[in-house]
Amino acid sequence: RRSLAARNSFRVRTRSGRRYEIQRGHHANVYELDAQNKRRDHLCVYPVGGLPEADCMLAQKLWLEANEEVLRSVAVITPVHA
Repeated sequence: RRSLAARNSFRVRTRSGRRYEIQRGHHANVYELDAQNKRRDHLCVYPVGGLPEADCMLAQKLWLEANEEVLRSVAVITPVHA
């Protein structure tokens, strides 16, 4: 909650050990982080149903935690260039 209030984002660590940052928004708001917490890949994934922003972000978080590989299989993933 503090991270969301301070940075408009929060971080999630999955069972695989990958780390992600979810920014406020509905889509194009998920980033995989590298070991230095820099954005590595941009994931564009949107839950079906026209959810409000907070519900969408929660769905993305839960999806990453519950079944990261399925989320990655349907997401459009592009590298972030420095």
